[in-house]
Amino acid sequence: MISNKVSVFLLMFGVFSCTTPENKVLLTFQVDLSKSLDEVLDPNSIGILGIPPLLSMQERTRMQSTEQDGIYNLSLEIPDSLIGERLVFLYVVDTSRFENLRYGARVVKIPEISDTLPLVHFNEFGDASGDQILLSPPIKVFRTNTPEEKSALEDPFVGITIDGKPMQNLYATIITGVETQSLRDAVDSFINSLTPDQRKNTLFEIESDEWRKWHNIEWYERQGLGLFEMNDDQKQLAFNILKASLSAKGFQKSKNIMAMEGYLKQLVIKEQQISQERIDLLGHDKFYFTIMGIPSESEPWGWQIDGHHLVINYFVLGDQVVMTPTFMGSEPNYIEEGPDAGVRTFYEEEKKGLTLYQSLDVDQKEKATLWDKKEYQFNQSEAFQDNQVIPYQGIKVSFLSVEQKELLIALIEEYVGDIKSEHAEIKMTEVKQHLDDTWFSWVGGDTEDDVFYYRIHSPVILIEFDHHGPTFLWDRNKPHPGPVKWHVHTVVRTPNGNDYGKDLLRQHLERHPH
Repeated sequence: MISNKVSVFLLMFGVFSCTTPENKVLLTFQVDLSKSLDEVLDPNSIGILGIPPLLSMQERTRMQSTEQDGIYNLSLEIPDSLIGERLVFLYVVDTSRFENLRYGARVVKIPEISDTLPLVHFNEFGDASGDQILLSPPIKVFRTNTPEEKSALEDPFVGITIDGKPMQNLYATIITGVETQSLRDAVDSFINSLTPDQRKNTLFEIESDEWRKWHNIEWYERQGLGLFEMNDDQKQLAFNILKASLSAKGFQKSKNIMAMEGYLKQLVIKEQQISQERIDLLGHDKFYFTIMGIPSESEPWGWQIDGHHLVINYFVLGDQVVMTPTFMGSEPNYIEEGPDAGVRTFYEEEKKGLTLYQSLDVDQKEKATLWDKKEYQFNQSEAFQDNQVIPYQGIKVSFLSVEQKELLIALIEEYVGDIKSEHAEIKMTEVKQHLDDTWFSWVGGDTEDDVFYYRIHSPVILIEFDHHGPTFLWDRNKPHPGPVKWHVHTVVRTPNGNDYGKDLLRQHLERHPH
């Protein structure tokens, strides 16, 4: 795990062709730190990790400073067998400012003669461009009430963008005609069931930072009221909120994730490989509800459920809703025994994503595939990544056939369809308006046995699916296996400033100052 002050240079080789010239070549990397030395903890820490035999994954190969102050370089002798292959590498350096810890793997073809790669400036490490493969960024916050959390929340909300600048005029406050009275009634009933102390911990202002304080990590301390803290009547009222907000499919998916958390707890108790303190943080009932604002026909409000592998942010303005960010996942993804035996999670998301990728021809796959190896985690937009810069990558949907576009729409509907069906139709109309400006990208293989990552990205929706490495379910006496099929993370976002309904809220407050 990478700390908030340490990162590394990572060099990885992927074999994409086989040429065997007679002479070895020298490939030189060069980095300019001259304008950013005040942000660097140790300029001499700049280096490279990589795959043996050229490099070691355990010990970084140091880059050396040149006579020019702040310029560092490293020359590697490349064996003949690697000439012509695609080289994927990642620039990062030990820094004192967390926001400079960014992952952006670049791609070059190893030349037939010695060459020097273009000089890279430190401030360009995090720049988003189409020739980068973005691994999952470091986790910014691990626990609440920490300097790291404070710093993250002080960063003004911008939203997911392709270049740090939100596109304008994408969202408008409208009257949808969709009934939301049943949802208001469900939330009112839940609020009325709370004791004074429970209200204090559960009710927040509409512009509260509580919206952004969600996390997948089990040891992040949640606010709100946990299911395990509720009596039976309160639990039913909490589930009524989910029923009134989600489709039948979305509600069942949420229940299945909760059941999977209970099953995970049983498995880790049997394995006895983690502490009791951590085991106690797992379970089917370790999910917390908070309410932002007061349910109203005209004023903005919303609710949030937050826990390990299930986070839903649900903003309401009149009869208009925004249900992002939504994080869903599970480890494992199948229950083999017990009262919930047979439950499987994320089968459709996995199957439909793979079907779309398999439908691509050779040229389309070349455009869509960022990397044909899935050895790392790739989700960009998980907890505390509200302002992540994510470039459009992969294949633009305008290059897909009619049939392939239908497969893409069906895949998007699998995620959007977790919300109440009438609101899902409204969102899908918005998605289809930007369909030809949508991009699909892929990492990994193309068989049912392969692990993979895919991203669907447009001005109005971002969907990520990632097979993760196991966190709990692996033999500690063996090396970590890397990404596995049984651990899945998915994220849905509304890019360009409307996660948490913030753009709609801004428009409302401009017209109706409070």
